[in-house]
Amino acid sequence: MPSTTQYYTSDGIKKGVPFRNASGFHTDEVDALVEQIKVETDAAKRKGAGGGVPEAHHPGSALLPLVELESITVASTRVQNHSNDPNYLAASWYDIWLAS
Repeated sequence: MPSTTQYYTSDGIKKGVPFRNASGFHTDEVDALVEQIKVETDAAKRKGAGGGVPEAHHPGSALLPLVELESITVASTRVQNHSNDPNYLAASWYDIWLAS
């Protein structure tokens, strides 16, 4: 978990740095829980602390987007069917073809 904590903690807030806490979201409670997780050697205690992180982010909220990935597609006008699926980054592209 420590490798992914940069998405959720204040130490991940770095202006202009991608794949970190780009939203700038911060609570002291989340920072404290993550610090506890980093040093706790007892697996049960570490799991317990980790379970508190989602609740500490935004009490009462069903969904809080913490990471937003922006996708940009650059393709020749000859490439056909490259983004014909709403989730085209995970699409199979089985029907992609080049126009002449």
